[in-house]
Amino acid sequence: MWDAIAEPVLNALDLRETTKEGHRLWWAPTGLLTFLPLHAAGHHEEGDRDGARPVLDRVVSSYTPTLRALREARRLNARVDRSRIGCVVALPDCGVPWISALPAVEHELEMLTGRFPGIEVLRGLDATPERVREAIQRHGWIHFACHGVSHRDDPSAGALLLHRGNPLTVTDIAAMDTNGVGLAVFSACDTVRGGLKLADESIHLASAFLLAGFPQVVGTLWPLVDKSPLSSPTTPTWCRQRNPYTSIWRGFRLACTELPCAYGPCSAINLLCGRHRCTSVPDVP
Repeated sequence: MWDAIAEPVLNALDLRETTKEGHRLWWAPTGLLTFLPLHAAGHHEEGDRDGARPVLDRVVSSYTPTLRALREARRLNARVDRSRIGCVVALPDCGVPWISALPAVEHELEMLTGRFPGIEVLRGLDATPERVREAIQRHGWIHFACHGVSHRDDPSAGALLLHRGNPLTVTDIAAMDTNGVGLAVFSACDTVRGGLKLADESIHLASAFLLAGFPQVVGTLWPLVDKSPLSSPTTPTWCRQRNPYTSIWRGFRLACTELPCAYGPCSAINLLCGRHRCTSVPDVP
């Protein structure tokens, strides 16, 4: 992935070294490339490829399904109402036995409400598809901590599972027309995973939120482990002492002043990767 795609692209753009300000790069993969984490490409072991710096060290990566979607997202970002408060949709338990509980969501919710006093929280009976769609219209950003599912053969049926397992689907989201909302964050599985059919169309939860009018969306390609990264007894000491989330919050604050908010998460990721390289922390499965 690094040798065939990422390094040739970065070299063609003359992005060979890291700068203090950072470079922004939007990837627009097609077909089966949409399933690959291009932002993480590189030879990460010390001494590999004569010290060639991987993508994470060279650029702040983002993805866009199309160039038109990127242009629209940048236009909408200028209209975001940053005075609006946020909303958290938290479902540690969907209330049905066939959907597993997510106990770490409680800690995640505690962290978010501590960081952002006054935010609205939808959980339990309040976290229905109807209530969530209505809340999206009233808030400046929304954070989902719940189950997410993708469908390989029918990507439009991908969904966030809310109270009683009721789905908020890709189709439901794409049909919305939001105004003034700036950011959606998915602490849920498979929110950027589309289907094998129509892979070029990038049909998934994250692209649906972009289509609905969110200029910025944070999601994941793969399943997430329900484990609090800051409270687990197996969490490395360096991670507990130097909280990487501080960089993310700093990035969101800077977004309101001088820097795009993507620099905050990128800084946090680089901190984690750098510490991993220095201390040889085992990979988390």
